[in-house]
Amino acid sequence: SMIAEGKIITNKDIPYNSIDNFINKNGVISAKLLAELPLKFSMNDLTLRQEMDLTPPDALIDVDEFKIIFYAKNQFPLDVTVYLTLLDTTLANPVLDTLDVTVIKAAPANASGKVERTTFMRHREEIVMNKTENPNLVRNFFKANKLRFEAKLSTYDKKTVSIYTYYSIGFQLGISGQVKYKASTKINKKK
Repeated sequence: SMIAEGKIITNKDIPYNSIDNFINKNGVISAKLLAELPLKFSMNDLTLRQEMDLTPPDALIDVDEFKIIFYAKNQFPLDVTVYLTLLDTTLANPVLDTLDVTVIKAAPANASGKVERTTFMRHREEIVMNKTENPNLVRNFFKANKLRFEAKLSTYDKKTVSIYTYYSIGFQLGISGQVKYKASTKINKKK
């Protein structure tokens, strides 16, 4: 189905015509049309992947606690789960550790795959890295030389959905941490 709205105006802004919307031999028709042609689709674990070099700063000695907080207010009928994999590419089995977190939860869609204008899904998630809860993760962070980032997308309940222009998403990311680092108090003086 197509959703459309529009307006047709004849003789708009023509100075020689004293009667608006009157058709004559010099008439002009102006039309504005906004149409949505919904694409219907479904996804189950569509994966986007990127690998990047990981080099912790030399001054960073240790991590007591590191916390990442995700918050999303989502109107799209899509789930997004992020997988962060710490890799040491010098090893035969390079995977050191994997974190996974659902950062966006799908807004519920109706039977036709559409999310209503006033429907949103709010979701908050935390990743906490510390020596008490996950000591191997902290250790592996310092051993890793690569980070693999994967985002897996799935539609609401893995059903067919549509995307509309009024859908929106608000996303917030917070990071806090307690780290140990070395600092130099030497001052280089020129002679």
